[in-house]
Amino acid sequence: MSLDLVSQIKSIMRFVEEQCPGIPLQTEKSQAATLAPALLAEHVRSQAAPMMATAQQDIAYWKITFFSPDYWASKKVIGDLKDAIQQLREIPACLFDFSFPAPTGATATDGHLPAGVYRLQVTGVGRDGAESLPSQPVDVTLAEPGSIRLTIPRLEHGVGPFVSYRVYLGGALAGEVEQDAVGNTSCQVADLPANHAAAPPDTSVLLERFFYVEDVQAVTFGERNELGLFEGIVRLKTRLTIPKRAVFAEKVAQVSAVVAATK
Repeated sequence: MSLDLVSQIKSIMRFVEEQCPGIPLQTEKSQAATLAPALLAEHVRSQAAPMMATAQQDIAYWKITFFSPDYWASKKVIGDLKDAIQQLREIPACLFDFSFPAPTGATATDGHLPAGVYRLQVTGVGRDGAESLPSQPVDVTLAEPGSIRLTIPRLEHGVGPFVSYRVYLGGALAGEVEQDAVGNTSCQVADLPANHAAAPPDTSVLLERFFYVEDVQAVTFGERNELGLFEGIVRLKTRLTIPKRAVFAEKVAQVSAVVAATK
């Protein structure tokens, strides 16, 4: 899985919104300049370059601008934002509205599902408990009572950001299954969902990686711009990193145990 630029920008904006609640966050300077106060988040290749459409080698540069008619308000917001970034150093880099790939289904004679046509979907559950959007539906026909065996796709980076998967039968939660140590998963759906079982989500924000902040600078200009507003700017240099080391250390240990058991 790759973290697209749109998700990167949304992740930075989401972080700024959490740190500066109640302040409108704009994505275009032409909009931000007409509203005061307002925040602007831009993706740039360098501090002097205009907004670019790509991030190169997982290195990103960000310019966050606060527009306000009050100099001291601008200075305080920018100072607080810089302090928060320096303290955390890691900003969640999230994948937005990711739909999990469709599983494959096969029939089996053991189980309690009545004969009929069943529509199944799968979602991925991330390390923080967030859930992906459901996969495209897969229809499986049981000619006689039995069960359905699902094979859940292995993503390009194996284990990926998911720790488990939820299976939905006819739009209702039928069960949850964990992946094995190397990212492979299969399960059996042998029973109908419980009454009032949960439906799959319609929006999704998944923790995918982190922005590690390599450099942060802040400045507040003492003169008003052409629209009579004061500008405060925070500039960031970030790189995308894998999630918390402890999580991956645990996965490495699981893989090592499986390898050792096969020798």
